[in-house]
Amino acid sequence: MHAAVKKKKDKKKPFFFMSLHEPLDFFRLLLKQQVTVQQRCGRDLIGTLVGFDEHCNLMLSHVEEINRKTAPPIVRNFDLLYVRGDGILVVSTK
Repeated sequence: MHAAVKKKKDKKKPFFFMSLHEPLDFFRLLLKQQVTVQQRCGRDLIGTLVGFDEHCNLMLSHVEEINRKTAPPIVRNFDLLYVRGDGILVVSTK
């Protein structure tokens, strides 16, 4: 190699970002992990992500639903819950 040509060093990215090539890869990384889903209707869902599809519909297990629009907030529990993707604002982890 010619001395004047410098080889570019690859900046190492964290593993999390190396695995994200498509938007749905985010959900693949979160499978079997606890997530928080904020919905447009004012509800928060905290549960384990067990499935998803290309429309961002989610299947959650062991779910706690918190309705923030009521005072005091109403809390309900579900063993398994289907969440329609068009009502989701944010999906996050702890």
